[in-house]
Amino acid sequence: MKKFGSILLTSAVLLTLCAGAIPVYAADASISITSTKTVLMVGQTTSVTISVPSSATDVTIDIDDEDVLSYSDTYSTITGLEKGTAVITVSCKDSSGNVLTDSITVKVRAPTGLINNADYYIMNCNTGKLLSLETISDANNVNISGRARSDKSSYSQWRVLMQTDGTTRLQSVYSTVGRSIYTPGSRVILYNSTGAPTKFDLHRIESGTYQGKYLIRFNNKYLTMDSTGDAYMSSSLVAGSYWSFMAVEKGYADMFSFNYDFVDSQTNETLCFYTISENDDFEDIFFDLGYAPTATATVNDTVSTAYEYLTSGNVFIYYGHGGPARISFQTTNNVVTGKLYAHSSLKGGNADYVQCFVSDCADNGLASQRCVLYLGCSTGVSAPRGNNEFNLVDETFKKGAHCVLGLSEDSDTGYLNVWLDAFLNGIKSSKTIAQAIEEGDLVLKKYAVERGTDYEKLPTYTAGDSDQYLN
Repeated sequence: MKKFGSILLTSAVLLTLCAGAIPVYAADASISITSTKTVLMVGQTTSVTISVPSSATDVTIDIDDEDVLSYSDTYSTITGLEKGTAVITVSCKDSSGNVLTDSITVKVRAPTGLINNADYYIMNCNTGKLLSLETISDANNVNISGRARSDKSSYSQWRVLMQTDGTTRLQSVYSTVGRSIYTPGSRVILYNSTGAPTKFDLHRIESGTYQGKYLIRFNNKYLTMDSTGDAYMSSSLVAGSYWSFMAVEKGYADMFSFNYDFVDSQTNETLCFYTISENDDFEDIFFDLGYAPTATATVNDTVSTAYEYLTSGNVFIYYGHGGPARISFQTTNNVVTGKLYAHSSLKGGNADYVQCFVSDCADNGLASQRCVLYLGCSTGVSAPRGNNEFNLVDETFKKGAHCVLGLSEDSDTGYLNVWLDAFLNGIKSSKTIAQAIEEGDLVLKKYAVERGTDYEKLPTYTAGDSDQYLN
């Protein structure tokens, strides 16, 4: 909190706080703080105006989270530092000693889920078409429009270039001179410029119907595609204003499974915990889809290895024991060697195994992950700690992963084997993640009917953009 101390009587005119100034004064007994923008991208700066009564004393200004926002030495501007929400409060005493306060709430956003200097296909969520050059030409004024998703050439690829002011340029991979998407008014064209009309605010939707999708905004207009595939800037949000970003490059795909014997504590019978039946299919399918240098399924691996691969790979599947906000790693003798938790607040005090936490990942540290499946009992259920609840699926999505799935209930390996086999075949046949999930549920229901049960679908909890393709 910054305290300005006593303020001398000045002009009754409302002034804007300027360089080297202290808060400005108004004749009436009121106080106010306003901001040019209340939504900023990380790195963006905007001006603020503070007014206080002419007789004000003990003027203070406070930002409740200085990790999210900072203000300039003159208190005339604020800058977004990291993703989050902060409240700025200004207060003072009037001539009668009454305390006056006013505040504003500022949200700071970041292009979460995207990697700087990486290439992406940008798919319109309404038409299913890729944002592309309308004419195959590396020239100024070429229109931007939609192409079929099957057309994955370089004229449908865009390099994400994050700017120091929090905006993002979308540069054509096809262009040899670095031409970018440019918006003169409502048009959307290719142009050789690094000026303001090439700098967009990219915002990932955090919840609701369009969770995980992106808005691409410039001057309060949104990049939009109509039903014919024409791209334009819209002053209002419509169905064609939402986008999926799918990385061009395919890296590591990893699956962690388990195989060991254990003794049932009630029957004293030796049983087998076995989740490796889909390992070969996983490796073959993702290798054929181009995930390189490897698509690997490991057995009884460690949590440390899994954590490392989670932060560096593109597809991550865990198939083993789980619980609310955690997954578990065992040896061939069923000895727990480690657990991955949603949040460090869940840390066990006397644990004799390795503990890793998704919350310890760097901000946006899981942006490379296209799809994360936590296939273990109740992995999509939140765990309480104090006054808070932590969820493994939500925390993984929060750290940048594009689509994350966990189980909302317990499930046995018999059902999971059937579901996972169908899910992988769905991905192999060019279905979206959501369609592959539906394929898994459909096959699982048939499997259950054949065995005389009424199992309808796998109980899952998902977060993010499941309309993405993994091929």
